[in-house]
Amino acid sequence: MSQVQAAQESRMTKQRIGALIKTVLAAAHEVLPHWEHVDVWLPPGSALHVRRMAEEALSRLKSET
Repeated sequence: MSQVQAAQESRMTKQRIGALIKTVLAAAHEVLPHWEHVDVWLPPGSALHVRRMAEEALSRLKSET
């Protein structure tokens, strides 16, 4: 089912459906709803740096809860 179809059937806006999906995905990945998923192509060294940053951020988040 598309977000448009879900919005029509639930009488919510497409934006609200998108926000709900983002919240559910954040919970499933054990991150905060305001965090952003980033999907980009990077050189190997930069990709390693970004992965380490993500691991450190997740580790801090889990140690705070």
